[in-house]
Amino acid sequence: MLTGLRVVLTRTEEQNIPLAQAIEQAGGIPISFPTMAIESVEHDQALGNASNTDILIFTSANAAAHLKHLPSGAETSYCVAMGPGTAAQILARGWRVDWVAPKGATTETLLSQLPTDLIKGTNVCLVRGLNGRTMLRTALASQVTKLYDLVVYRRICPDRWSITLPALADAVVIASIDGFRHWVHLLGPTQLSKWADVPHLLTSQRQLQLVKSMPCFTQLRCAVAPDPGSVMTALSEWNLLELRKKK
Repeated sequence: MLTGLRVVLTRTEEQNIPLAQAIEQAGGIPISFPTMAIESVEHDQALGNASNTDILIFTSANAAAHLKHLPSGAETSYCVAMGPGTAAQILARGWRVDWVAPKGATTETLLSQLPTDLIKGTNVCLVRGLNGRTMLRTALASQVTKLYDLVVYRRICPDRWSITLPALADAVVIASIDGFRHWVHLLGPTQLSKWADVPHLLTSQRQLQLVKSMPCFTQLRCAVAPDPGSVMTALSEWNLLELRKKK
């Protein structure tokens, strides 16, 4: 249980809602503090170029949400989703899903599990956000006939001077590497030292390794996946109430 515990959530307002509801049901107090905004990137020309696509790969739910429409002729293309959340967003748009990477999957997972004979020699459209990892693009480029790189959204950090920081809390949930970088930026040097001992829950091992390499915070853990259920399990197992008493 999280009775009386204050938990800062750093995704967008809309994306924070499911986890905030779960925290409230467990007696906690969710504090929505988006460290990023998601906005569409103009991609009409790229869409027009991505005809004759055999396989669509959506790297995130945001990618599925911000794609204006499927490339011409791609209504029957084989569709790959990076995780159940991405698949749900694709289906919500009325599009088909043929293969879903498991919950908590990474780029490495996708590359290891997606059958090579499925993508070899095909035309693949990669739907993603700006400044994402290059690993997937690099690996696909060496196997496919044509790779359409379709950037449909970007993440923006709020202006530090236009936001009000939350009061010191019992835990912070970080949902992405960009979200973590923005969180550190928004705190600034003075506030960063005040939050140094507050437990920070990461939602991927890649995030955890990055945060460990930047010794900003002393209390770190990682959920097995970014979905609300996995995050709630990790928060509940952390014994945050005992950590609060030690402060």
